[in-house]
Amino acid sequence: MPKEFAKIASHIRSVFNILPGAEFTLEANPGTLAEENLSAYIASGVNRLSIGLQSIHENELKKLGRIHGYDDFLNSFLLARRLGIKNINVDLMYGIPEQTVDSFSETLCKVIELNPEHISAYGLIVEEGTPFFSERDTLRLPSEEFECDMYYLAAEALGRAGYSHYEISNYAKPKKECAHNLNTWD
Repeated sequence: MPKEFAKIASHIRSVFNILPGAEFTLEANPGTLAEENLSAYIASGVNRLSIGLQSIHENELKKLGRIHGYDDFLNSFLLARRLGIKNINVDLMYGIPEQTVDSFSETLCKVIELNPEHISAYGLIVEEGTPFFSERDTLRLPSEEFECDMYYLAAEALGRAGYSHYEISNYAKPKKECAHNLNTWD
C-alpha cells in the first residue's frame, strides 16, 4: 500500500502545483497503523494525520465494530509524534449505542490530555444501508437529550482546553484548522 500511495502522491505533484507546506492529511485506523507504513507515508509528503479513535471504551468500540482498542490508538498517536507528525486530528463519536454522557466525558478528557492539534466530534447517524439501520429498533442509543448534552459538553470542554469550535463537528488549536474543512465551508 505505501508504494501505491507514493506513486499517487508523486503523480499528483507532477500534475498539480502543490504549494510548499500544503496540508497533506492521511486518515488512519489505529488498529492498522504500522511504523514502516507511516514512515513511507511521511516520506511521500504526509504532514497531518487523522486517527479514528471514536471512544476510549472497549464496549463502545465493539458496538461500532471497530478492530482497535484504546491502547492501539495510543500507540498510533505516540508513533506519529515520534516520527515527527506535528499536526494530528483525533476523531471522536458520540451517540454510540449504550454510551453515556460520563463515558463520553472520559473519552474527551483522555484525548485532551494528549493535546492533539485538532479534534473532530461527530454524532452517530444511523444511515440506511448500514448494519445499524437494520438494528435500529433494538439499538440502545442515547436519547436525543443526552446526545445534545454530549455535543455541548464537547464544545465546553474543548473550549476550556484552548480549542476553537470553528465548524459544527471540528475543534482546533490556533492556526491548526483543517485546510480541507475551511475550504469546504468557505
